[in-house]
Amino acid sequence: MSEFFLFFLSVFTSIISAVVGAAGGIVLLGGMTLVLPLSATIPIHGLIQLLSNSLRTYYLRQNVVRSFFNFFILGAPFGAALAFYFIKSLPSDKIPLILVVLFILYMVFKPKSLPAIKLKAWQFSLLGLAAGFMGILVGATGPLLAPFFLRDDLTKEQIVSTQASCQIVTHIIKIPVFLGLGFAYLDHYVLLLLLFTGTIIGTTLGVRFLKMMDPKVFTRIYKIVLVLVALKLIAVNIMNLI
Repeated sequence: MSEFFLFFLSVFTSIISAVVGAAGGIVLLGGMTLVLPLSATIPIHGLIQLLSNSLRTYYLRQNVVRSFFNFFILGAPFGAALAFYFIKSLPSDKIPLILVVLFILYMVFKPKSLPAIKLKAWQFSLLGLAAGFMGILVGATGPLLAPFFLRDDLTKEQIVSTQASCQIVTHIIKIPVFLGLGFAYLDHYVLLLLLFTGTIIGTTLGVRFLKMMDPKVFTRIYKIVLVLVALKLIAVNIMNLI
């Protein structure tokens, strides 16, 4: 039964990710922790998200802002390498999660008089460094990346496709890291096949919905989803303190 729960969850969360560009990954991660041990959740989640982001990038490939992607890919492997060498000695993941919350709340609720965070192309290498590092530790990098794509100089298709292309990098580099840590992906091949199928169905449907959506509605939904993600991260931090 748990396999079918995760199958339908993968369909649902892939639709969310394709429509909004964010949140689907963290919802899937949360659902997976209900039925899988954490040691298996993050490696499997990374493989599913690799497929989901690859499909979104392929369907919307003409909209990818390549300068952002090219610099992002320079920083991400170094972040993952840092996480690999320090994963057992890091004191806590609470501080980076709190920083993600602050970024989200600033981007969504900032007064118009305050400047928007619009990274220049070369600065995406620094974002890649942070995403590569956090991807190994907490699994979902969407909440970290999403606030930096909430900008008025990108179309909804550019937001979704470029963020997806960047997340491909963070999920690819997880595979050798977790293999190096001894995780056996082939031991979970049945679950992986189910999740792959659900992801393909959900992403295909979600991209169709995205193309039909009004840009203003997209921006509203994007902001609402970011706030919900921020609230979830706050709740996680509170529970960890109790």
